[in-house]
Amino acid sequence: MDNREITRPLVQAPMESPLNLAHMFSRRADMLTKSRKYEEAISCHHKAAECLLQAMKTT
Repeated sequence: MDNREITRPLVQAPMESPLNLAHMFSRRADMLTKSRKYEEAISCHHKAAECLLQAMKTT
């Protein structure tokens, strides 16, 4: 298996804009929370927040 396949997002966003990425990370965090993977969920929430800040800067 190629390393790029391992790090590929679970869901490919149609457009990888900061806002779309923020939504993707938020949904992933929700799934991780339901699976009781809290540390990973927190990490996804941080990434979502970073994407939202980037989206605010570009609009």
